[in-house]
Amino acid sequence: MKIRFKFCLLLIIISPSVQLLGQKALQLTNLNGGRKLLIQENNRVQCITNDSRYIGTLSSITDSAIVVNGNPVLLNAIQSIGRKRRGAGFFSFAEGWIAGAMLADAIFSSPNSGPSCPNCQTTSQDNTGGPVLEALAGFGVLVLAINTAGRNSPKKLSNWKLKVVDQPETLTSK
Repeated sequence: MKIRFKFCLLLIIISPSVQLLGQKALQLTNLNGGRKLLIQENNRVQCITNDSRYIGTLSSITDSAIVVNGNPVLLNAIQSIGRKRRGAGFFSFAEGWIAGAMLADAIFSSPNSGPSCPNCQTTSQDNTGGPVLEALAGFGVLVLAINTAGRNSPKKLSNWKLKVVDQPETLTSK
């Protein structure tokens, strides 16, 4: 009885690691900087070939092809591939609009140069700090939107090397 229990416990502990050994992944390596990206099965991807575009769940990876939403795609036909996160396009769009509104407000807002009434006395105030800070913040949000859009766009294989790996390798930035 004790041996049977230990054997069952051993199977429970080993079974998740055995499943990981057979799992394949796509590894993209940047040709210029050596940066590595990993696309595993069950990730949402966008894949572009010569004649079509596939967006969906990556369900299977073999040494010569992948399956995206039930559509087989040969690896040598792929021009660009990358992760496609849900909602990433909306956030890039919203960040771009927010940045544009902040920049427009900073550019077109004019400080009140004269008094509001004809007999009022005013003191000299320099109000140029607010629009400058708003313009810098708008530029920062715009850079964030461009960076988000770039990270979530498919990678062109002219700049990246595509390789099928059996187990995810340790990703290190060079």
